[in-house]
Amino acid sequence: MKKVSEKEKRRGRRLTIFAIALGAACAAVILALLLPQLAPADRTAVVIGGEKFSLSEFNYYYQTYYDTYCSENEQYLSYMFDTSKSLKTQAYDENQSWFDYFTDQAADAMTGVVAVADKARAAGFALPAADQAEVDTALENVARSAANRSMTSDEYLSGVYGKGMTAERFRRCLTDTRLAKAYGAQVRESFSFTAAELEAQYNQNPGQYALVDYERFYVRACGAGETPTDAQKAAAGQTADEILARVRAGESLKDVSADYSAKGAYTAFSAAYYDRSFSYGDWLFSADRKDGDSAEIDDGRGCYVMVFHAADRGNYASADCVDVAFAADSGADDAQRQYEDACEKAEALQKVWESGAKTAGAAQTAAAQTDGETQTYAELTKNTLDGAIDDWVFDPARAAGDSAVIYTKAGFHAVFYAGAGREAWKVSAENDLREAEYEEWYQALLKGTKVVRKTAVLQSAGQAG
Repeated sequence: MKKVSEKEKRRGRRLTIFAIALGAACAAVILALLLPQLAPADRTAVVIGGEKFSLSEFNYYYQTYYDTYCSENEQYLSYMFDTSKSLKTQAYDENQSWFDYFTDQAADAMTGVVAVADKARAAGFALPAADQAEVDTALENVARSAANRSMTSDEYLSGVYGKGMTAERFRRCLTDTRLAKAYGAQVRESFSFTAAELEAQYNQNPGQYALVDYERFYVRACGAGETPTDAQKAAAGQTADEILARVRAGESLKDVSADYSAKGAYTAFSAAYYDRSFSYGDWLFSADRKDGDSAEIDDGRGCYVMVFHAADRGNYASADCVDVAFAADSGADDAQRQYEDACEKAEALQKVWESGAKTAGAAQTAAAQTDGETQTYAELTKNTLDGAIDDWVFDPARAAGDSAVIYTKAGFHAVFYAGAGREAWKVSAENDLREAEYEEWYQALLKGTKVVRKTAVLQSAGQAG
């Protein structure tokens, strides 16, 4: 069973619920109408900051969290729980059922959303126009779907989330999630850091940002599964001493290793990440490590002879770009036509870019005239996008104003390169510092928010578990 780390739990409480798409929420409304109606849900389920919320409102957060969790863990879901059976009868761990887990996480997420949204209103922060338009559209879609079934919006929503869910309560749920996300982003962006603070962050955590090239030879003290004796440890240490001495005298570790192949194994690594499980990790990723540095490191079962060669601390430039995706379903009966249409649209957009001002603003304006899904990236770092797109964006020959049409399994992308940003390690270090500052701000906000959960009422959450 895939267990959920504390970091993932925090993400679930604070981020997943903020980022949920309106489309997904509306889809849940429509699909849920096919399910049995919920138990009466007009009772108070949670009190947050003195404000009462009904079970029907809590059900919005429960269902949103549940649907998002299932979507994000789709490939593991069958190993975690059986969606066809009651979650109350399936253990998450020795203390909770899966129903308890989802109820607890949804309550935490709801608390965070309401607390941040209330903070936003107190600060005079208005919901961005684009978010407001999405909320209005969602309510219009609900009204339209309800009318098609000869129902009012309130009746329609009560059939999904339980008695007491009204269009106004649903609007508040939608508004709060978007308000919390937008205000949270503003708070996060408000934190700034000096060059010295970024450098200190890197030096304290080089393994989070750097990739290294190195060689190692591991001298085994004993066989796998055996416990080495003191004599075996001493013998391994003596062999490592001999190898290290020859390396420091000018021989290469690879050549020396050939003479000791019966006593250990030689390996060379390129662009390796930091791994805390390795006894030599801290030495390897030390900020003052230089090309040619060597060392002998005892891990308790043998000795490593290490040679460091180079570290890429992420000195490459980050990128500003516009990525417009034109999707195609490879499994559809008309997949070929979809791919041809996607390619045609991507190529048409690129032609507009090529003939235009070749600025980020112009690229975004042209992208908005298409039916593609547009993402605008500022200070993008490597390994964020699809491999082919990533390779194109970070090609050393890339110049501001370049554009391309790139094929992926999901369709075609029209990509516009607006220019280079700061060094990637600075971007990553700043993001980590900003996230830490935001987490501190967020936890302080939660600490000052009184929450009362009505345990008995929450037993009827969701589809009653």
